[in-house]
Amino acid sequence: MRLFQLPPGGRRALHTRVRCRQVPSAGVG
Repeated sequence: MRLFQLPPGGRRALHTRVRCRQVPSAGVG
């Protein structure tokens, strides 16, 4: 899991990215 590589502000996208890996960056946009 690359959860630590996420930027400081993509924590919300963390759940979205982990649940839907098919989504490029739905919350980090």
